[in-house]
Amino acid sequence: MVELLTVRDLRNNLREVIDRASQKDAVFEVGAHRKAEVVLLSVDRYRRETIPDRVLGYLVMAATAYAIETFQRPEGGVKGRDSMWNPGDPFGAVVGWLWASGRKPRCALMVADVIAQARADAKEAGVPRPAFSDFLRMIPFGLFSEDVPEHEEPELISYLRAEVPKYVSDPDLESP
Repeated sequence: MVELLTVRDLRNNLREVIDRASQKDAVFEVGAHRKAEVVLLSVDRYRRETIPDRVLGYLVMAATAYAIETFQRPEGGVKGRDSMWNPGDPFGAVVGWLWASGRKPRCALMVADVIAQARADAKEAGVPRPAFSDFLRMIPFGLFSEDVPEHEEPELISYLRAEVPKYVSDPDLESP
């Protein structure tokens, strides 16, 4: 359980807080006026609970590959304009986490990779390419509210709408 401390509480009990964090794996949020601004935790817990960028890259690639594999119509074809294009909850969870953790460019790149691959798969299968707008419309269904609160969803979608075209070598993401 996370305990909220004021700066004064931390200052007055610094040794005890450090001992509890390092020896009992306690986590503290600290801030002025009981508003959390920083987190205090042991080095061991930090190492256990954070993801190094090199590992994060592999996780993003795996989530992207999974999303690409699951873009299928119920009857087995690649999704086109005539059916909803849902990237799925695992993909949405990674997109939301990347967004919430401030890794917005990596989030946009992941979305671009999925779109580019889905469009290549559609071309190979001889079906219409999925529309970028359809994809963006479905992203909120895969997000988790603890990562991206509902009031932040429009900002995420606007960001993706602006940034994803920079990564995809398709000048018109909206055309079929």
